[in-house]
Amino acid sequence: MAVQRVKGRKPKHQRQIGTSPTGAFDCGPRSWQMGIDVQTGGLKRPGPTKLRKLARRTGSQTTRAEDADKAVEAFGGRLRGFKEPLRYRMKLRRPWEEAEKALRNRRAVHIAIDYGVVNRNKPEFSSQSDFDGGHSILLFGIRKARGAGARGWEIGVNDPLASRRRWWPLGLVRHAAGSIAGEPKTFYGGIFIPGLREVKDVDPPDTVEEAEEVPVSGAPQGPAEGEAVTDPGSEFPDDTVDDIEDNDSGITDGTLLDPQYPDDDPGPDEQGSLDGDVDPA
Repeated sequence: MAVQRVKGRKPKHQRQIGTSPTGAFDCGPRSWQMGIDVQTGGLKRPGPTKLRKLARRTGSQTTRAEDADKAVEAFGGRLRGFKEPLRYRMKLRRPWEEAEKALRNRRAVHIAIDYGVVNRNKPEFSSQSDFDGGHSILLFGIRKARGAGARGWEIGVNDPLASRRRWWPLGLVRHAAGSIAGEPKTFYGGIFIPGLREVKDVDPPDTVEEAEEVPVSGAPQGPAEGEAVTDPGSEFPDDTVDDIEDNDSGITDGTLLDPQYPDDDPGPDEQGSLDGDVDPA
């Protein structure tokens, strides 16, 4: 029996509102669920009730990266078909460049953000206009901004308050993450390490959205979750590209093309239509 490191592919989007009795407080567990989806290649998607139980944060308690660490490692300790336990690498107020490196390597990144930053600076990316607290989201995928006049970079964001996955300007994500972490260009959360899967034959390359090599740029209390949701704004196009090899060697040195927020934020109106999400097999 051969073993193979799971190649990252975008997760099935999970919403928090109206999906469980604790839905208004489940941005953390929903983000972990999507992260496990990525690290198992779509084979496992444990629900928030199970993950809360594993993290020992049942009911309507807010959750933190420490809870994600407990839940992921407890759930993935002895998964059938996997050679080793699933791992969540906790990052507490770490340099933002570590998140970018993980995204370039097709890993899912769980971060806490200040949702007020989104509403004040780029409300078209918000899914709850009256919420300005801490919130958990999942990141997967990074690419050059698209559309006429677009510049800088954008990140694939699974926001549990939203109805679908969207592309956000990198500067917006970084600014919102630094605000909740307490220091600019840092983040609070964790990285989902791809699982090591037992396979009879080598799998063919997955179809994934574009993830490009990015120059390097450049927590305290965890997030509180939102309560109600609207989902204004446009979505972004999905793309199919060649498989990219998982690489721990890092990303190229240099300075981001978009060093300051908000100058690096291309408007969503320039970037296209509905995102054609395809759920993993």
